[in-house]
Amino acid sequence: MRYFDLAGQLASLNELMANVEKAANGDINLMGHWGNYLCVFTAGYLENGLRSVYSDFVQNAASPQVARFSVSILESVTNPKANRFVEIARGFNPDWALRLEM
Repeated sequence: MRYFDLAGQLASLNELMANVEKAANGDINLMGHWGNYLCVFTAGYLENGLRSVYSDFVQNAASPQVARFSVSILESVTNPKANRFVEIARGFNPDWALRLEM
C-alpha cells in the first residue's frame, strides 16, 4: 500500500464522519451503528498505515533479506491494540515508542 492509498482511505473516512449525523437524521441508535462502523474503518486505516509506513522505512533502510523478513512480519499484524503500535515502534527505535506513548 502506498501513501496515496492511505490518503484516499483517510479522505473517505473523513467524508463519512462528516456525513454520519446528516445520514442518521437525528436517530441516536442509527448514529451508534454508524459509530461502530467508523471504529472498524478507523482501525483498518491505522493498521494499513502501520504496515505501509514501516514497510517503506525498512525497504529503504535494510538489506533486501532483512526488508523481506520485516515486511512479512508487519503483514501478519492484524487488529493491533495501542500497545502493539508502541511495541513495533520500539522495535525500530525506542524514541519512536516514547513519542507514541506521549
